[in-house]
Amino acid sequence: MKKFAFVLCISVLPFASGCGTDEDCKSSCGSDDGGTDNGGDSGDSGDNGQTVVNVAPFRSPSAGVLEFSTAYIAGTSCAQVRGTLPGLTWSSGADLGSEVSGYRGVSLSLAAGTYEMSYVGWANCSNRTPDVWADYGKKEKLTAMSAADRAFIQCNWWNGLSLTGVSNPSCQLRISVSASGQISGAGNMANYNGQ
Repeated sequence: MKKFAFVLCISVLPFASGCGTDEDCKSSCGSDDGGTDNGGDSGDSGDNGQTVVNVAPFRSPSAGVLEFSTAYIAGTSCAQVRGTLPGLTWSSGADLGSEVSGYRGVSLSLAAGTYEMSYVGWANCSNRTPDVWADYGKKEKLTAMSAADRAFIQCNWWNGLSLTGVSNPSCQLRISVSASGQISGAGNMANYNGQ
């Protein structure tokens, strides 16, 4: 049994999620490095016997409106989007509004283009600790989502057809904004097959 558990643990390591290019983010976003489960308690059957969530980590109901699922930042009371969106960085972002139907949102004026982002929440909003990065990049969570939901996710360990070897596996949300402000998925995970 110990051998099986060890093999299972090793096989799950490549599917730790991350959120971007900033070094602080890479060390804390959705990783399985022991210290930061980052919202995994809401999710997969590989994490503490919980059930898998199958909700979209991101949605955009109208132009310029970004909504992020609280299922991937379980146990947090406030949250922030970070990334390459105008005016944001991977270490400083825009606060998300109150939770409504399992999502927290923000309205931003976005020029046409492609952007990468993720989101972080905090249990203690007054001092914003501890950081809980959105944890949507694990195999079990990805396979529970629809292809349309996965289209918003970009992972560096998947080339669109098969797994690729990387030293620092990470995933983030990637969107394309049209000239009219409509948001669509620009990630590479829509056809992820659970490998």
